[in-house]
Amino acid sequence: DRVDEVALHSVLLLIRKRRERYLRDIARLYGEMEVEASGREPLEIVTARELPPAEVDALVERLSKLYNKRFVVKQSVDPALIGGLRLTMGDQHIDASVAGRLNELARSLSQN
Repeated sequence: DRVDEVALHSVLLLIRKRRERYLRDIARLYGEMEVEASGREPLEIVTARELPPAEVDALVERLSKLYNKRFVVKQSVDPALIGGLRLTMGDQHIDASVAGRLNELARSLSQN
């Protein structure tokens, strides 16, 4: 695989100007721009356990129909959730985890 000449010269310019530390951020921003240009939105799914691919596909399909959007999915596991899941779609967060419900209950009890 060859690197595009413009990309190569951009990296060399960053190195020459001692700006290598920005390379990771630049790559991340280009990735975000690519997702946006494709008409898709990022969807982060965090679950308490690894979900089978069929469950992830069904969830993404349901969200796509509900929000009339296409998504690029990033999935991760966080056992601290105890059960359930957390979704992040752009700036929208949905916490349907057991840990989230327990935290909500604790806040409610502490206010009374």
